[in-house]
Amino acid sequence: MNLLLRLLLPGLLLVLSTQAQTLAERLGCRSDERILILNGDDTGMCHTANQATLDCLREGLMTSATITVPCSWFPEIAAFARTHPGPDFGLHLVQTPEWKGYRWGPFASSDQVPGLIDPDGFFRTEAP
Repeated sequence: MNLLLRLLLPGLLLVLSTQAQTLAERLGCRSDERILILNGDDTGMCHTANQATLDCLREGLMTSATITVPCSWFPEIAAFARTHPGPDFGLHLVQTPEWKGYRWGPFASSDQVPGLIDPDGFFRTEAP
């Protein structure tokens, strides 16, 4: 068996064995059980969204949240996530705003990402 195959085979076997399981099984449930995952989307948009997300996580109403990175209240929720490793947080990366009255731009300076922004310096409302 050549070296490349010997290196890749354990990972391939792991992927194949994982794919044989349903999502429910991978989460520790029976294969025929239905599961519901409640995720707090757009965390970081505003202080109220952050507080509501944290309340729901604490009370067990949600099991995870995704933090929208370029939003104005990202630093608040990021600071919480750094000091509280328990809740499951993911990142919600965006390149276009979905709201008409609430827009955001990139963290990079406009000269570094001119194709992503409109003349006002915000992300374009539609992908170019």
